[in-house]
Amino acid sequence: MRVKDFCKNLCLSLCLMAWTGCDKEEWDFAAEETAESTVITGEVRSTNGEPLADVVVRVDYEEQRWLQLPNVRHKAEVKTDKKGAYRLHFLVKDDETTEEEGLSKSYHLAFDLRNLNPEVYILPGDMYDVPGDTEGDLRTIVGFSYIPAEKASTYTYDVYVPRKRMIQVTLRGFVPEAYGDYFRLTNTLPYGLGTACADKDYELRSDGYYSGEERTFSIPFALNEENVVTVERVKNGVSLTEEYTILVSDNTPASLTFDF
Repeated sequence: MRVKDFCKNLCLSLCLMAWTGCDKEEWDFAAEETAESTVITGEVRSTNGEPLADVVVRVDYEEQRWLQLPNVRHKAEVKTDKKGAYRLHFLVKDDETTEEEGLSKSYHLAFDLRNLNPEVYILPGDMYDVPGDTEGDLRTIVGFSYIPAEKASTYTYDVYVPRKRMIQVTLRGFVPEAYGDYFRLTNTLPYGLGTACADKDYELRSDGYYSGEERTFSIPFALNEENVVTVERVKNGVSLTEEYTILVSDNTPASLTFDF
C-alpha cells in the first residue's frame, strides 16, 4: 500500500472518532460472556515488547444516514491489564446485521492512550491534526473503523504504540519554477495494527503564493524501529519521489536536512 493510502486510512479512522456528538446514544453492555458472544482480544505494547497497562479499549456499533448525526450503541469497554492484554465481549443484535437502504451500519474499535506520557510515546496527535478536536482529547484516540463483527466469533487486534524520538527535519532550497511546485515529506512508521505516517503538512508549496525557501519541522520518529521517510519534489510540474529507510536509535542525529 502506498504512503498516501496509509495516511488516508488512519485519517479516516480519526475523523470518524472526532464527532463531538450523536443523535442517539445507547449502552448495550452484555453482563456475561456466553457462547453467543462476539469476542475481541489482543495486546497493546510499545517498543521492545513493553506492555501498556490501563489503556481503555472500547467497541461501538454505529448507524448513520447521509448528512445526519450517527446513532451509537456502546457495546463494550475494558482496560488492558498489567501485561497489556484485553478481552472484550458483546452481543451482535439482529438489527445490526440486516441491510437497510440509505443506512450505513458499522462497528468501531478504539484505544484511548490518554494515560500514556506524551513525552515518551507517539500519540495520534503527534502525527495528525484531528478534525473536530477542539479540546484535544481525541488526539489520544487510535481508532479502527468498519471492523468485522459476526455473532459468536472471535477477533484479535494487537496494537503497537512506539516510543518517540523527535527529530528536526529541514526542507531547504525550495525555489518553485511553476504554479503547483512543492517540496513535501512524510514519515511512515510502525503504528497501530501495522504502519501509519506522520503527516502534519510537512511541506513547502507554491499555490498562488510563495511559501519560502526553507523550513524546519519537528517530526516524530519511532525509536528503535525502521522509519521510512518519503520526500516528494515537484519541479516545474515534474514529480520525483525518494524514500530513505532510517533505523532510529538514541544515537541517531537530532536533525536531518533535505535539499529541493
